[in-house]
Amino acid sequence: MDDFTMLDLVKRYSDWRRKYHNLGHVAHMFEKANDCNLKLSDAQTYAILFHDVIYDPARSDNEEKSAEYAHLNLDVDYKTKEDVCEIIRNTQKEIPTIPQSCDVIDLDLCDLCDEKAFSANTQKIYNEYLAFYPETTYEKCLTGRAKWLSSFLQRPRIYVGFLQNKDDVARQIMSHEFEEVKAEMKQRGIVNG
Repeated sequence: MDDFTMLDLVKRYSDWRRKYHNLGHVAHMFEKANDCNLKLSDAQTYAILFHDVIYDPARSDNEEKSAEYAHLNLDVDYKTKEDVCEIIRNTQKEIPTIPQSCDVIDLDLCDLCDEKAFSANTQKIYNEYLAFYPETTYEKCLTGRAKWLSSFLQRPRIYVGFLQNKDDVARQIMSHEFEEVKAEMKQRGIVNG
């Protein structure tokens, strides 16, 4: 990767509004891979670096835009570049279409099975949304959180790679959070979500 691309990655991930989807998140994914003795391919390594480079919490095409950015800026062989882009796209809905995506998806979601980290990340994501959209109400964030939790809890599996044995733990943590969010929504008189 050339110096310009590396500097641009750092600049984008260092945007002051990014409270969760930042260099810390990328570093955490690499630390978790190292802690779990995962041997990442070049495609997986680049996919982790680029997977959130384009980020706006209100947009649903961040992963596609990040894949496009990687495709334009990576100077690697064609197969590696295609795999990088596919892995990045797979992080959107956390459904792998190639085997290399499985562990990257699990690394991206690894804190769902850690109650303390999950709670801290919830606050970071809320603060991040408010930094991008200061006019957003807490009620809107609660409604969005409830929808996100519900969609994950409806999946047959949360983890698809090396963390599959932690699926029940993640589901328990998320179910507890979902019940708390629903109770707070009810208390605040929020009916949709």
